[in-house]
Amino acid sequence: MSGGGVSDGGLHDTLAAKVGPTKSKFMQLPSEMYSEKGTVSGWNAPEVRDGFGLVIGQIDGTERLESTFGRQETDRCLEMAALALGILLTESPEKLERFNNPHELVFGSKLLAQARRKIGNRIFG
Repeated sequence: MSGGGVSDGGLHDTLAAKVGPTKSKFMQLPSEMYSEKGTVSGWNAPEVRDGFGLVIGQIDGTERLESTFGRQETDRCLEMAALALGILLTESPEKLERFNNPHELVFGSKLLAQARRKIGNRIFG
């Protein structure tokens, strides 16, 4: 898997081990993307040290030579998905329960820019 991860303190391999990427956590990426499969996983356990983390990546060996996006553009899309997940992970369970249809969630550029400042700089530098 290529990609990145972050926590309040730790390395990518440690984070990947925490999430334990398995085939069930891989998602099929659209045909425009450089890789066929990717992953965006995360956790938030504020009561423990280093309790927040996100792991993203493209799955090695699933590259598409005919894709519209290159590796970097696909990484950027996965970064945006990680920021959206980070927004959800930092919300209270009560607020999350108010979402009637998660398929209708939209994370606009303004909200993602705020998330990048709040949590994303720790992830993507």
